[in-house]
Amino acid sequence: MAILWALKWVEREKLKEVVISSDSAAALEALRADKSKACLDLVIEIQNIMCRIGSEHKVILCWVPVHPGVEGNEKVDLLAKESLLKGTGIHKPLGRVELKGLIQEGAIEEWQSGCEREAGRRRDRSVEFGLSDSPPYAGLVLDGVKTVESRWRPLLAPLENQTLAVHIAQRDWEGEEWKAVLSGPLGMNPSQINALMESGERFGRGVVAGLVDVGETWQCPISMQGEELQHLECSAVLIGLQEKHLTYLSNPRWLKEPLSTRGGRDLWTVEIPKELLP
Repeated sequence: MAILWALKWVEREKLKEVVISSDSAAALEALRADKSKACLDLVIEIQNIMCRIGSEHKVILCWVPVHPGVEGNEKVDLLAKESLLKGTGIHKPLGRVELKGLIQEGAIEEWQSGCEREAGRRRDRSVEFGLSDSPPYAGLVLDGVKTVESRWRPLLAPLENQTLAVHIAQRDWEGEEWKAVLSGPLGMNPSQINALMESGERFGRGVVAGLVDVGETWQCPISMQGEELQHLECSAVLIGLQEKHLTYLSNPRWLKEPLSTRGGRDLWTVEIPKELLP
């Protein structure tokens, strides 16, 4: 910066022969090598002035040691210190390279800050896979009546030994096989069934209502018949399980409060605030 202002002074005063001394070897080397990582714009500006005044002025740049004993150097150091104490400064707009560096630094800081905020937010939430189930099956799962989930493909197989968030869909299940299983093999009377329905609707619909642990997934063979099949149908609260992929469910628990959210198709992720966890 000092070299730049000295050159501007030379140009303004129209001096013919000038020797500019600097104790900054790095600045002189940057001008000589025509490169600078930190102040490329400053180097270019100095070179432009030297080219502009080169035909009319003889300017020599030379290095002097910073140590005392050099004539004029001590006086310059003293003036610089006095200027610093008085708060006198030279304000120069930032160059393109400096601005680019500051923007990159700011972007990195903002990215790091965003990561820290996201990490803090996730510490306050539990991220789970969600599965949307139609009433009354979602409620039957969370009330521990339905302990086997059935699908035509092994949807829950990758989640073995993990936790699944149970979402209650808006639409009812098409069909009333569940009533036949509850009132038949499970031997429930109408009042017991109604109580189950009311329990399953305690949080309404369109909400994540609870959690359940996912167990092993396996395919029910087409040859299965008799008591073994009936036992599975009671656990799934559904009939016609042959060739379907069955997944054992355990440890059902309702959230303290429902989490209103739209369900997704198949599996999806949901963030549950920890204060809602049972």
